[in-house]
Amino acid sequence: MGIEDFSGADSLEEEGDGSNQFEKAELRRAKVLAMLRARERGDFDLPPENSANRKPLRPEDILDIKTAAHLLEKVGEVNLDLLVNGIDWQIGSRFDAHGIRKVSVTGQLDSLLNLLENGVNSSRRFDTAPLEVDPDLRAGLGAGLGTGGGAAYKDGSFVVLGPVDSSIAEGGIKYVIVNDVYYGAVARLKTAFPEVEFLRADEANQRLTEIVEKADKSVG
Repeated sequence: MGIEDFSGADSLEEEGDGSNQFEKAELRRAKVLAMLRARERGDFDLPPENSANRKPLRPEDILDIKTAAHLLEKVGEVNLDLLVNGIDWQIGSRFDAHGIRKVSVTGQLDSLLNLLENGVNSSRRFDTAPLEVDPDLRAGLGAGLGTGGGAAYKDGSFVVLGPVDSSIAEGGIKYVIVNDVYYGAVARLKTAFPEVEFLRADEANQRLTEIVEKADKSVG
């Protein structure tokens, strides 16, 4: 069952207008944020973050994650953190990336899970581009890579990355940047796919910088 079938979604809509409607919307948003903070504190009896024991996502887990994302989407703009915080181009240019953005927010989770569970379908087109590029080269790179500015799209829920200085085709998916609408799902994704590192969008630049510096030291 997809989130479009979630019977509780319509209960978020309240009748009325003016200041009363605004106050109700703010209250709904506060409740959703409080719920997600509880999730991030680990109220789901998850194994330790670095546990080698994989805990696959059950259908009810996926529906729960989608429902939380859907609630956030209904009460305000989402998936802005990666665009707002940005990635240093000298760091981002070291990673091959693919932004998941074309379908709905809940459909983007399905796309991510399919990639992580089944890998890239070699029989279908799968475009990648650097996570970030030199601003002076954007115009020339965009057309060749099929993106507006030569870099991977960052306005969706997820961006998958290959290993530093390698490609997704050669090294597989090593990292996933998770945008704000799915922050509450990071802990569950980590335990479901312990071989992949999941990075919050607002922390991605710092973590990727550390990864690049470590890689450079290992060859220097």
